[in-house]
Amino acid sequence: MTYRNIFDSAVAQIAEKVGSYDVSDYEERAGYILASFCAITADADKRYRAANRLPAVTQPETACVDLDSVLTLHTVFAPVAAYYLAANLTADENEAMSDRFFALYSDAISLILSTLPCSSSSISDVYGLM
Repeated sequence: MTYRNIFDSAVAQIAEKVGSYDVSDYEERAGYILASFCAITADADKRYRAANRLPAVTQPETACVDLDSVLTLHTVFAPVAAYYLAANLTADENEAMSDRFFALYSDAISLILSTLPCSSSSISDVYGLM
């Protein structure tokens, strides 16, 4: 799965066809938005891979990704990335649509995180009551 696949999915959800509409502005911004998504999702990806006994992957620290490169996160995060990208691409022009996509992003990332095991540890008594 490439970042371009995610871009195409996001644009399709916005209801604009990549082939017949000029989406150069979206395409120009998409690399930066997807790099941001990867940075904020890197910890979730690490936890997802550990929980599913998958090999760890080092996420590149970059401000912009090449849309033709391969997604470095696990593919389970691809639909989430499309929602995040769509929300950010429409933020300036259609706030209601952006809010809808951000809600879908929030629900999707929460669903993935809810499947991950929790860890527990003892709580330190900082007040001396125990």
